[in-house]
Amino acid sequence: MDSNVRAINPSFREIILFLIVGGVSTVVNYLVFLLSFKIAGIWYLISSWIGYFAGVLFGYLLNSIYTFNAGSQISGKNIASYLGIYLLSLLIGTVLLYAFVEFGKITPLISNILVICQTTVTNYLGCKFFVFRKK
Repeated sequence: MDSNVRAINPSFREIILFLIVGGVSTVVNYLVFLLSFKIAGIWYLISSWIGYFAGVLFGYLLNSIYTFNAGSQISGKNIASYLGIYLLSLLIGTVLLYAFVEFGKITPLISNILVICQTTVTNYLGCKFFVFRKK
């Protein structure tokens, strides 16, 4: 890792790394969503869940090692907490996605981007304060 990134305030560094990992995970999420929705013709809510879990799985490893330096904290409890935060975020995101599409009449392609913004905030706060908190 670049020495300039290490010299940054640890909290700011953590947010930057979380956003980078999240950005890459989001690309994975959205590509899987697009493939599921547009190519496979799967209902937009199911496609969103498939994409979401693809991003979650990809992001867990990177966040535990690079963002929160918690590779040594990997345990059943830690993974369960991580999945719990992401499931809560998914439930909130699903309700929002449905509301945006069905009541707001916003296309699923745009609505899913809005939901990704919401889940990013929920996931960071959950990871920081519940999953990878410093003992």
